[in-house]
Amino acid sequence: MGTRSFDDLLQAFQSALIAAQDSLRIRREEADRRMFEAGEIGGVSRSSFFTFVIPQKGTDGDTYEVLPLPVSSFRAHHRPRISMLSLEFECELKEKRLPGASRRYSLVIVARNQRRWWHKNRRRMQIVFHGTDRPAGEVRIDGKLLVEIPRDEGAGKGCPTPEAKGSIFLKLINLLRNVGQQQRFTMTMAQSQRVREIVGQADAETMMRGETATWWRAIFSK
Repeated sequence: MGTRSFDDLLQAFQSALIAAQDSLRIRREEADRRMFEAGEIGGVSRSSFFTFVIPQKGTDGDTYEVLPLPVSSFRAHHRPRISMLSLEFECELKEKRLPGASRRYSLVIVARNQRRWWHKNRRRMQIVFHGTDRPAGEVRIDGKLLVEIPRDEGAGKGCPTPEAKGSIFLKLINLLRNVGQQQRFTMTMAQSQRVREIVGQADAETMMRGETATWWRAIFSK
């Protein structure tokens, strides 16, 4: 079983969203550039232009300036954007002591159709990203907040290119598709502590519901 950090998983999903946003932006810029270049070399029909005839000042009125303007310049350009990415999956959470470290939680993503009644230790995880430029996000386990994901640092020195970001995600997908070798993602100490709190709350709620059901059964059985 391969082992990676939980932060690697979050970075891969975040990189996939940023790569998709960058790809849409680049495609739109290329389309605008081709339209502009076609107009510059006269490759666009005259119907693609509005032609304005402007009288020249200080003349007898017989001198005019012809000003063609592209029709596209009068339209609002709406660039497609991805404003949110949400992923939900079931996972198994296990706690173990790592060499030279304290006890930490790790998770394994499992297929939904593999769920059985005895898989009580499985949890529902949701990863959500918001934002069109530098997406931030959050991770929830069974609806309870696990960790907030800070905004991406954006373009800059040492920042992966869209192709590199896309390859990070593709590498992760190839790993997850390898059902013969499940991937385990190890959490940090802070993330593991939060998981203990969430699991403890869930166990307490389950125990309370069980005690309530027993109490009601005892009443109706009298």
